[in-house]
Amino acid sequence: MYFTLSSSTHPARELPIVVEIPHAGLDLPEPLSRHVAASEEARLRDSDAYVDRIFALAPKVGASLLVSNVSRYVIDLNRAPTDYDDGVVEGGGGAPKLRHGLIWRVTGQGEPALVERLKLSTLGELIREIYDPYHMALRRELDRKRALFGHVVLIAAHSMPSRDLRGRLRADIVPGTQGMTTAGPRIIASVERCVRKRRWSLVHDDPYRGGYTTRHYGDPNAGFHAIQVEINRRLYFDEERLVSHSGIVKLEAFATDLIETVASALG
Repeated sequence: MYFTLSSSTHPARELPIVVEIPHAGLDLPEPLSRHVAASEEARLRDSDAYVDRIFALAPKVGASLLVSNVSRYVIDLNRAPTDYDDGVVEGGGGAPKLRHGLIWRVTGQGEPALVERLKLSTLGELIREIYDPYHMALRRELDRKRALFGHVVLIAAHSMPSRDLRGRLRADIVPGTQGMTTAGPRIIASVERCVRKRRWSLVHDDPYRGGYTTRHYGDPNAGFHAIQVEINRRLYFDEERLVSHSGIVKLEAFATDLIETVASALG
């Protein structure tokens, strides 16, 4: 299976929350991954390593949890299905300009990520087999919760390198809501409260405003709130050795608190 969807296992309640983790997977399913040239180290470095562990308890507190098992180098689930060009797909249209689209052309370190350009038929197979089933499962779960509660919050959970390309330290948590448009003010404020009480730094939409999932599913006026939550890897991850450290325990507590705090903001 290319993804896992776990519903609430809480014995007494279900919350109007869906947590989505599209980039923690490392699997290279054959034959769908034959275009991937990225090394094992690059796949781990460019994944949202351990974010699935951080949010593993989400179903126990009443949320649904959707996790991709597939490496983003096979296909990136946080991109639009049309987000490609001739640099990665034969006949893809447009001059090669996308480094990190639906199919990554280069790794985060600038090394080649593709064995060769994909055929349009190969891309179509990837979309049919991996991309579409993932997003259909997400849409169904959001619709189910929206029908049950009248509203639902999608938390798109990610991690980010601790520093930008200029070496400047990034904030501890970056909520991305496309300029505070994909989630209501109370939802955004609840995330802030959860972060501030830990004395962590927070900056909205910088450097990540929320990707395809946030833009596509966030419609507060219709009861669909979406917020991307970027976690600074320095809080739980050794970026040189590519392993978690003791800080991950605090992130696990943060994840469950975040879910409950956001749910309480819905009333």
